[in-house]
Amino acid sequence: MVRQGSVSLARDLAQARQNQKFMYCIYALKNQKNNDLYIGYSGDIKSRLKFHNQGKVKSTKPYRPWMLVYYEAYKNKNDARKREYQLKKHYYKDELKKRLKNSS
Repeated sequence: MVRQGSVSLARDLAQARQNQKFMYCIYALKNQKNNDLYIGYSGDIKSRLKFHNQGKVKSTKPYRPWMLVYYEAYKNKNDARKREYQLKKHYYKDELKKRLKNSS
């Protein structure tokens, strides 16, 4: 499942819970100060975004506020972590930035 933006995030997560499926998400946050992207992974993306914006994540604290601009959901935790690792590489991160250029 691949989505851009957070419009349908709540609906997707509610549907997954209703189907009794747990989803692992990789996500991209956009820094609203310098437009940089932060790539992360979480089993609870809504809470994780809140942690980033409350300054509870050391690596993102100085660059707040953050906006969710992209996420992918996986049923398997290892698949999600592999994808996170891949997107953190510069080539893939730059490709994602190009895809999101007009979306965020």
